Amino acid sequence: MRLKALIAIGVVLIVLGLTLNFYFQARTSDELTLSADFEHDFTSNGASSYVNRDYLFPYDPTYNGSGVSTASSNYTTETETTITGMGSGSGYVEFSYVKEIIEQPTLLIDVNTGVLPGGVAVLPPMSPGMPAIPYPFEPYQPTNSTMYLDEKNWTYRTDVYEEHGLPARTGYARSVFTHHLKQQSYPVYIGAIQNTTIARFEGVVEVQGIETYMYNYSYTFDIPFPIYTNQTTGFTAFLNFTESTNECHEPTTGALLRQSTTLTYHLTTISGGQPNTVEIYSESNDYEISQDDADSFSSALFWIRNSSTVAWTLVLLGLAPVVVGFVIVIKARRQS
Repeated sequence: MRLKALIAIGVVLIVLGLTLNFYFQARTSDELTLSADFEHDFTSNGASSYVNRDYLFPYDPTYNGSGVSTASSNYTTETETTITGMGSGSGYVEFSYVKEIIEQPTLLIDVNTGVLPGGVAVLPPMSPGMPAIPYPFEPYQPTNSTMYLDEKNWTYRTDVYEEHGLPARTGYARSVFTHHLKQQSYPVYIGAIQNTTIARFEGVVEVQGIETYMYNYSYTFDIPFPIYTNQTTGFTAFLNFTESTNECHEPTTGALLRQSTTLTYHLTTISGGQPNTVEIYSESNDYEISQDDADSFSSALFWIRNSSTVAWTLVLLGLAPVVVGFVIVIKARRQS
């Protein structure tokens, strides 16, 4: 009876281990697959890190370019980002990406200061048909776009974009890297330049007690038309901005745990064929997962990483009494 009980316990452990292994594998696969129910909200708090008082001041449509430019002591901004799963089909997930700027500076560029003759780049508005001047020099407009991502690899589905008559996107979505990250570079699509940039691996960083991989990527966007021109005097001004981002992702799931972004604007004035470039504004935004969310995330990570080990341990524990039981049975039969 004891022998039968021992074998029965072993069989139960083996069955339980195999069942849990299949269950954990299915659960882990689901955790690493983008879901149509996926919703990720995070608030990024930012502040201007530099304001050039010689060139920038709060927007005033009545300003005529005379006098001295003055800027407030500092500007603060707060951005709120939401990524929401909307639907899925044929192995891809459709996402709505919304970024709202809750508070922002509205600035005017004075290209008259230090350069004569100059003028005022009244931003906005620009001529009809021209691309919008990017934040913070355009009126407040939330960023709202749709992404079509492969639900397994988390890359853009070029074929789905083509089906919808949209320009193709390649690489990974910003802040939505793939799972099982490696210590290597990844292509990241940037909407402003309609192209990819390279997210470079910068090292291993601990965020709220969780080991993450940090990646850095940056790009520069040149506004393809002068923001001010005076054909009589041959004076022209151009604007561009550079955005540099550090993102810390948990490598197994790809989850974004920390993000810091710096946006820097430069003004280039050309007079008599001689260009002069100055930095006029820069701003930094930061996001980091809360400690409570990090603790909950750590518990889920434990099972994602160790579920198979637990399941196979049960199988091995079950094999031991079964093997011992059968050995005893075989010996007993031989002796009889």
